Amino acid sequence: GAKRVLELDQYRGDEGQVLFRKTFGHNADYSLGEALWACSNLFSDVRVRLSHKRIMLFTNDDDPHANDSAKAKLARTRAGDLRDTGIILDLMHLKKPGGFDISLFYRDIINIAEDEDLGIQPEESRKLEDLRKKVRAKETKKRTLVR
Repeated sequence: GAKRVLELDQYRGDEGQVLFRKTFGHNADYSLGEALWACSNLFSDVRVRLSHKRIMLFTNDDDPHANDSAKAKLARTRAGDLRDTGIILDLMHLKKPGGFDISLFYRDIINIAEDEDLGIQPEESRKLEDLRKKVRAKETKKRTLVR
């Protein structure tokens, strides 16, 4: 939730990058498909019934596997698997020099819940407060105003 987004503040700046690498690791040769598969496995290990399952993908890379069609295909397949099992994938794209072009890759894999608008944010997130607002908007359960 929003509390977890606040925790991300510790990874800002040069010292934050060092802490991130030390805590989580970093590798330029990642596979988004494998990451989505790991997320799916995390949801399958949950024994309580959840009202919804959502993955918020924070990235500033608008074409993560531009030079590797096999990895791109795997990511699209895994995203489809998530969709088929009712897991919502939301893109929270970050500011990128030259702009973030959703059409390069993510337009094909982002899905929506039946009761909400498209899970693509039209503006990139420039500040932590933007991210907080987006996360709060996604966390808040939509209620019926008139019965």
